[in-house]
Amino acid sequence: ELKYPCHSPDKQRWFILRVMVFGDDSSKVVVSHTDISELMLSKDKLQESENNLKEIMDNSAEMIWSMDIDHRLIIFNAAFKEEYERFSGNTPTAGIIFYQTMPADAALLWQQKIEETLLGKNVSFEFTYNLENEKKHVGVFLYPLIRNKTVAGVTGFVMNITKRKAAEQAL
Repeated sequence: ELKYPCHSPDKQRWFILRVMVFGDDSSKVVVSHTDISELMLSKDKLQESENNLKEIMDNSAEMIWSMDIDHRLIIFNAAFKEEYERFSGNTPTAGIIFYQTMPADAALLWQQKIEETLLGKNVSFEFTYNLENEKKHVGVFLYPLIRNKTVAGVTGFVMNITKRKAAEQAL
C-alpha cells in the first residue's frame, strides 16, 4: 500500500495504490488505484482547524484544559502548562490526573467538583493556593463535555482573581 500525491495544474489530488496477490498464484496480482483526495483535503482542513483552536487556547491568559471521565488530561493550553510546572515542578502530559500533585485536602476538593461536573452540572468555585511564597486566588469554572448526549469528560477554565481578591480585602 502506498499513498502518494498526483497533483494536476489545477487540482490537488492524492491516490492510494494497493497490490494484492490474486488467488493462490503469487505471480499474479491485482492492482488498485483509488482517489483519496477528498479524505486528504478533509484531513488538512481538520488539522488547520485544530491548529487554530490550539492557537486560540494558547493565547488566552486563562488556564484551559479538558479531561476524560476517568479524570485524565486530554488537552491543555500554555497557561495551564506553565502554572502546573510552577506548582508541581513537573511537566503536564496527556493522561495524567493533575490534581494528584496537590495536597490531599485540595485534591479531594478538585475530585469532588469534577465528579459533580461529570453528573452533567456546570460547577464554579474559588480556589486558593500558595505558589512561590505568594497566595494565589483563582476562579474555577467546570463544564461537562457532552458527546452524543452523554457526558464524556470535563472542560475547565481557571482565571487568576488574585488582584480582585486583594482589592476586595482593601475595601
